[in-house]
Amino acid sequence: MATNRISISAVICTHNRADCLPAAIESVLQQDLTPDRFELIVVDNRSNDGTHDVVSGFGDRVKLVKEPILGLSNARNAGWRAAQGVYVAMLDDDAVADPAWLRHILAAFEETRPEPACVGGRVWPIWESPRPAWLSDRTLLNLTVIDWSEVPHAVTDFQREWLAGANLAFPRAVLERLGGFSANLGRIGSGLLSGEEIEIQRRLLAEGLMCWYEPRAAVGHRIPANRLRPSWFRRRSYSQGLSDARIWHIEQGGSGESRWRLLRQELGPLLRAGFGIPGLIGAVDDPSRFEDHCGVLWRLGFARGLLGLA
Repeated sequence: MATNRISISAVICTHNRADCLPAAIESVLQQDLTPDRFELIVVDNRSNDGTHDVVSGFGDRVKLVKEPILGLSNARNAGWRAAQGVYVAMLDDDAVADPAWLRHILAAFEETRPEPACVGGRVWPIWESPRPAWLSDRTLLNLTVIDWSEVPHAVTDFQREWLAGANLAFPRAVLERLGGFSANLGRIGSGLLSGEEIEIQRRLLAEGLMCWYEPRAAVGHRIPANRLRPSWFRRRSYSQGLSDARIWHIEQGGSGESRWRLLRQELGPLLRAGFGIPGLIGAVDDPSRFEDHCGVLWRLGFARGLLGLA
């Protein structure tokens, strides 16, 4: 590694989050690395609140990049392309990094062998209101709360574990070679489409490269009160189904007998569950019942996405 080059670039992508952005920025500026080893880039993705003034208030400690095309994937791609670091770490604008966040990410890349192509860590919740009784641990995953283990390890089965986009890092050269994040996935404005970070991890795993979970590279993720409603989780589960179907289309080409076979496989549980109607009209105070209901909504979104209707 060249000694005159920045070791790691932290990238925060933001859209109309001027209220929580200062805390995210401060948490990066207070990292326990020496300032010459890292830089902070904030990508303003067409905000119209007070984001520009917030970033300007930090002076030359923060590099501001403007991405006019709305979409989190577009913003992330603009961020890593502007980065000068050997590695690029992504932090959500409603998250705060542990003071040792970047140091542990760097150590994971530099000390793990073979060198990972991707590193992510623990994401703990910062509750703005109490956790509802109906929110099971599995349903909680929809809020980007990740705590797989106290032991660093390779992530090999994305049905069981994955690295969260709120806390995710890559060698810049890997992002450049892959072309970055898919613009067909990820948040756009207030929509809940996602999956761009999972899709890129799946590409890496398909190449035989390693995705690494380092729990000490930790961040806190703000959970606003307006997300702790059954209606939000219903939207989120349905949108996740759409997102997973888009990933399938990207990987499989979106046509052929395999799509219809998969669709038939998912329709059976939908029919048995009455397409989720009982969960829509019933109480949500049973965590297991609500979890099952969200699973039905995921299948509805996935089926619609397989058909290419969204």
